[in-house]
Amino acid sequence: SDIADVPNDSSKNDKKGKVNQVKASVTPQSSSELRQNSTSGQANVNEAKKAAIVPQVNIDDLKQMKTYLKLIKKQQKELNALKKKHAKDHSAMQKSHCTQVDKIVAQHDKEKLTHEKHLDKAIKKKG
Repeated sequence: SDIADVPNDSSKNDKKGKVNQVKASVTPQSSSELRQNSTSGQANVNEAKKAAIVPQVNIDDLKQMKTYLKLIKKQQKELNALKKKHAKDHSAMQKSHCTQVDKIVAQHDKEKLTHEKHLDKAIKKKG
């Protein structure tokens, strides 16, 4: 019963055994190439598993990332300050333009009123 508890290695090696049986009739060179390919394939799978589980990060990378994040934060702060300054300048310019336009409109209305008065006087004289 103790032997039954031990996992059977033949189930793991069935695929390898079948591959070796199929390639056994081929030249020894190709079977050695097969072994290299199978080991490199296993290495690729192991590397992929390691990369997927925990990416390795160097301390230098973290320091660079920290300085990068500081730089990004500083640039964002400067950008917000510039946007605020631009909005302030824009509103001041808009206010001055509105004031100038209001003055022009008032001047035009005043001139229009004086012209209408002169026209009315001229009509009364002739009429």
